[in-house]
Amino acid sequence: MKKLFILLFFVLIVTEQSYGQWKKLFDFGSGIRTIYFKEFSSTPLEGFVSVDGGTSKSNKLWRTLDGGQRWTLVSYPADNHGWYPTPGSFTFKNQNEGWFSEFLGHCVYRTVDGGASWVQIVADVPESQILYIPSTDRLILSGSPTYSYSTDGINFTPFSITG
Repeated sequence: MKKLFILLFFVLIVTEQSYGQWKKLFDFGSGIRTIYFKEFSSTPLEGFVSVDGGTSKSNKLWRTLDGGQRWTLVSYPADNHGWYPTPGSFTFKNQNEGWFSEFLGHCVYRTVDGGASWVQIVADVPESQILYIPSTDRLILSGSPTYSYSTDGINFTPFSITG
């Protein structure tokens, strides 16, 4: 027990000395809405930050390939209303195929190139959270009180949960 305590004490001291300082790596220019990193490796390096610019024309999506050291702006098309939605929820099936849903619902975007480009696939949906479930190979859109699922990653079917 004494050895465990000494080891734990050493780890806490080293951790405090090594990671006690935060430094700003990048200025996104506006408030961050969502941070997402792909989880396909033991050290996820590919990720996204969505920025709520205050207006639908100034929302942004940023991408990193090196764990956040460098960020590039990713363009995506406006939705059916001419707005640029704030990405609120991300999910990926594999390194290349992924989706994001708008923070407030309304639309879903899809990528097949790892997030370098996005296309809108669904418009005017009330759900705002999206999740890929590997065990069923289904994509789920969830909101309250509605839900939808997709088996092809493009077309969604509403369903309800009763309890």
